[in-house]
Amino acid sequence: MDDPIPFPFVERSEVTRKRHRSETFWQVIAPIIVVALLALSLAILAALAPVNRVRPWADISLIWLILPVFVVLLITMAFLGVAIYAVIQLTRVLPFYFQRLQGWFALLARRTGRVCDQAARPVVGLKASAASLRQLRRSIRRK
Repeated sequence: MDDPIPFPFVERSEVTRKRHRSETFWQVIAPIIVVALLALSLAILAALAPVNRVRPWADISLIWLILPVFVVLLITMAFLGVAIYAVIQLTRVLPFYFQRLQGWFALLARRTGRVCDQAARPVVGLKASAASLRQLRRSIRRK
């Protein structure tokens, strides 16, 4: 096999490398640090707050934790409702069509059986004639 032609390694310029590092820091690392510091400060404030002031925030947090689960369950229930409605409608309509389909398959079975019988008739007839002749010979030999 032919070896693929390797791509030549191109050195990047130092200006491009510095700009990439700067963009990486400001677009990736800095937002992560800011969010982490914000979460840490909120956790410290929640830990230092008096108990009677924490309860409403705990309730709000619980609502925000339950809300996605509720939305997913609502979508699932809607899908289940549509599926139940579709099954009810199908059970009203399908028996008629399946009865017609069963009739077609019964007709196909009868015609296939008839064709198979007609195809086998010459072979069975020959075998039956041969068996009759053998039996006739046997009965003649015994007498």
